[in-house]
Amino acid sequence: MSADSLLNRVVRATERISTAWHGAAQQSAPPSAPPKTPDDRAAYFPVALMHPPIDPARAPIVMLEPDRQDERSRAAAVRVIDAYNAAIQRAKTAAPSMWAGVEAQQAEFLTAVRERDVATVQQTLARLFHTHLIWGLGRVHPETPVHIRGGQGEGTQIQLTDVLVSLAEATGAARITSIEQQGIDTHLAALKVDPTAVLGAIIDRTGLRLEMPEVGGNYGCTIAGRRVTVDTLVHGYTAYRLHQLGVEPGARIVEIGGGYGCLAFVCHRNGYADYTIVDLPWVNLIQGYMLIMSLSPDAVSLFGEPDRPVRVRPFWEFGTFPDRSVDVVINTDSLPEIGEETGRQYIADIARLTRKYFLSINQEAMAEYPGIGPQLHVNGLVAEEPRLRLLHRHRYWMRQGYVEELFAPIDPASRA
Repeated sequence: MSADSLLNRVVRATERISTAWHGAAQQSAPPSAPPKTPDDRAAYFPVALMHPPIDPARAPIVMLEPDRQDERSRAAAVRVIDAYNAAIQRAKTAAPSMWAGVEAQQAEFLTAVRERDVATVQQTLARLFHTHLIWGLGRVHPETPVHIRGGQGEGTQIQLTDVLVSLAEATGAARITSIEQQGIDTHLAALKVDPTAVLGAIIDRTGLRLEMPEVGGNYGCTIAGRRVTVDTLVHGYTAYRLHQLGVEPGARIVEIGGGYGCLAFVCHRNGYADYTIVDLPWVNLIQGYMLIMSLSPDAVSLFGEPDRPVRVRPFWEFGTFPDRSVDVVINTDSLPEIGEETGRQYIADIARLTRKYFLSINQEAMAEYPGIGPQLHVNGLVAEEPRLRLLHRHRYWMRQGYVEELFAPIDPASRA
C-alpha cells in the first residue's frame, strides 16, 4: 500500500469524526489528493484517537429525551440553586484562567440561578447534554445531539469504539496490535471488532459497571443491552486503576475538578462511596444535578447540606481538610487549565492532605491561552513540592497526548 493511499484512507475515516466534534460545516468530500504539509495533515485529525479509525465497528447510537419535568427533577433543581447561592455568598476568587471566560458564557443561565427561577433551571438541566453548559466538562459537545438527530452520529460511534478498545487493551481483555509482528493491515483494523465481545471481555476481566445513567438527555451506544458512553468507558479505566492500586472501597477519595460528575458516578457504581468533588460553584451546580438524578438523592451532599457519602463542594473547601485526611486525590484533564496561583495551592494542599496517592491524568502541552498565559504542567509543579514523590509515569491508555502519573507523600507516617 502506498503512503498516499494509506493517508487517503485515514483522511476519509477521520472526516466522519469531524462532524461530531467540530460541526457539520467542517465535513467535506474527500480530497482528490492527500494533504502535503504537516499543517494540512493536522486538519484531518480533529479528535485524538488511540487507533486508526479505518473500518471501525459502530454500535447503535442512542440519545435520551430530556428529563421529565416532575417533582424529582424540580427537587434536584431547587437543591442546586440553593447550594450555588449559598456558595457565592462566601466565594473566594480563583486565579485567572480560561474557566472565567467559560463561566461568562453561561451568564443567562446563572442569572436564572441567582434569581431562583426554578422553572428555567429545571428545564435547562433536564436537557443538559444539549446545552453549552456541558462544553469542556467531558468527552461531549453541545452540537453532537444536532448531528445525531440529523443522522450524522458516526463521529460519536467511532470515538466510543476507540475508547472501548483502549479500555480492553488497558485491562488485558484485548491484545495490542504490533506492526512489527503482524504487519500494517492488522494494525489498521484495530477498531474492526465485535463491540459485544469486547465489552463482555472487559466486564469478565474486571467486573466494571460502565452503564451511563438516564439524565440530562445524554447520548451513547447500546452494546449487549448496556448503554455506555465515551465518558463512562474513559472513567471506567480510572476506577479500574484505583482497584489495581489497592485502594479499598472504604477509602476517602477527593477529585479536583469533577467535570459534569461522571467519574464520581462511575467510581460510586464501582465501590467507592466516600467521594468528594471540589470545583467552581457553577460547575458544582451541574455536578450536583447529575449526581442527585443518577444516585439516590440521599447519597449526595451539596454545599450547605448535611454530610453524605458523595459530596459536591466549592474549590476553596479543599484547603480546609485536615492533614492526612484523604486517601487518594484524583485530577483528570483540568489542573493544566486553572490559574497558576490556584494550581500551586492545590499541589501544596495535596502534599499535606493525602495519605496514599495523588493520581494525575493530564496533558502537558502548556498551550498559550490569550490573556492568561501558558497552561500549567503538573509534573513541573509537583517537582517543586518536596513533600511529594513520583512513583509512576506513563502514557495514558485512553487518550492521545495525555500522561498518567502517580505521586505519593514522602512523609513515611502518612503511608501507615
